[in-house]
Amino acid sequence: MDAARAFEVVDLPSDKVPGVAVRGEVELATAPALTAALEEGIRRSSGAFVVDLAAVDFLDSSGVACLVRARALLGRDDRALALICPPGSVRRVLELTGIDELVPVYGSRDELAREAAHQPQHPRERQRKGEKDRGGARDEREHVVLDGRHRLKDA
Repeated sequence: MDAARAFEVVDLPSDKVPGVAVRGEVELATAPALTAALEEGIRRSSGAFVVDLAAVDFLDSSGVACLVRARALLGRDDRALALICPPGSVRRVLELTGIDELVPVYGSRDELAREAAHQPQHPRERQRKGEKDRGGARDEREHVVLDGRHRLKDA
C-alpha cells in the first residue's frame, strides 16, 4: 500500500477540544490534503485546536510546514495549537525543527486532558495567573537562524 492511500485525517472524537487525528505518512504527496483538512477544521471551530499525530509513521518538512501554517492561521485569531505526539521518530522531527518550542506537544490524549484540566485554555491566560508557559511567551521572541536552523532568540 502506498503512503497516499494509508494517509487519513479525521475529526477528533471529542466535543471538548476541536481538532483532527492524522494517520499514515505526512510527506510531499499527502501534505496538501493535510493542509486542506487543517484549514477546514480551523475554519469551522473556535478556541484551541489539537492535531493528534500519534498514528503518523513519517513526517517530513512538508508536514512540518503544514503544522507551522496551521499555527499561523490560529494565531491570527489569537487561538492556540497543541500537538499530540508520543516519543518516537515523528516527535524527534518536531524537536529537531524546533516546533516543540513553538507549540505545546503532549505524549497522549490523556496527557493533554490532564494538562487542560489544570490550566486555562490559552497560554496568555496561564501567564496572567503566573503559571509556567508552554508556548505563549516564546512566541513573542525574535526568530534567529543558527547553524542553518531557526531558533528563538532569548530575551
